[in-house]
Amino acid sequence: MKSTEVTADETLGTLLELAQHMTSRGAFVVTQASSDSPPDLLRLSVTTNLRQEFLNSDIQNVHTFANRTLIEYMSSRSLPDGHLMWTRVSEVNLLSELATEEESSRVIPSYGETAIASHNLKMTVTANAIDIPGDKTEIVTCYRITRNTARLAKAKWVAAIFRSGGFDKLDDEVILFNQSVDAIAFQGYVFFTAKGVFERAFGFVEDLKRHATQVFDSLIGILRIEGMDDFRRAATSDINMMAKMASIWRKVESNPEYAEAVSMQNLLKFIDVNEHVEVETVGRGRKRSLVFKPSPKTRYKILKLLDDDFLTSGLTDMDYLVDSKGAPLRKG
Repeated sequence: MKSTEVTADETLGTLLELAQHMTSRGAFVVTQASSDSPPDLLRLSVTTNLRQEFLNSDIQNVHTFANRTLIEYMSSRSLPDGHLMWTRVSEVNLLSELATEEESSRVIPSYGETAIASHNLKMTVTANAIDIPGDKTEIVTCYRITRNTARLAKAKWVAAIFRSGGFDKLDDEVILFNQSVDAIAFQGYVFFTAKGVFERAFGFVEDLKRHATQVFDSLIGILRIEGMDDFRRAATSDINMMAKMASIWRKVESNPEYAEAVSMQNLLKFIDVNEHVEVETVGRGRKRSLVFKPSPKTRYKILKLLDDDFLTSGLTDMDYLVDSKGAPLRKG
């Protein structure tokens, strides 16, 4: 049966097609009082002129994003020039917390004097409405990562303004907003241009670790694995292993039968007839277990097995190890 899920490429194509019809819905800033406090989404009061400037910039950035080659986010994958990475919004906890689609159902305070004095700016968020033909209104959210130097009051500069024929000390709050956008979220996907910046700004590594712990305990922890404690520590701290576990969980979510397929019985059967998997086992019969070895060369073996990272060529009947695949196709 053919999957009806809209792909990242299709989503970006839809956004490009309808970008010119976007209308500005609002501007916000993400602030943080300290590194230990959670970020706050605050409404940014802007004039009609500035709102239009943001909208024009957002439309231009959609076109810039669409001219790049899409690749899916993986922690171990670099982002080459001319490419654009994507992942699902649901996999980035901070994006869900900041979702401007929910602004009408919650109270969002304004960015006022209190926040200006005590909070650091983290990013500027602009939300735009876009009508999907025959469907509903969707929100296009653009994120601009901000440095503290964007606030002139925080910068190590003397800010002056030319008034009445001379320069005077500037006491007003002045913020420099980026023309370029670092990330765009639309219809469940987020697209971004700088992998490292995205990971740091959105706490992606922390989210990945939290999710990896849940995946391990619910799916892997119930298997028989010698060295389970070492496996858990590695799988919830090594960023590449955590990303691999995210891939496993996507397969489980898209196909409930997947979790049943990676049972101990099926795993052992597969290992016995596919030596290239190279996952060691110990014991006999019903007490037989997989063996986790923490060395760099072997620590991914079990995860590759669970991620179904093997295929056989229909042309040559040769076995291959694949770096990544999409969701498995259902039978029928």
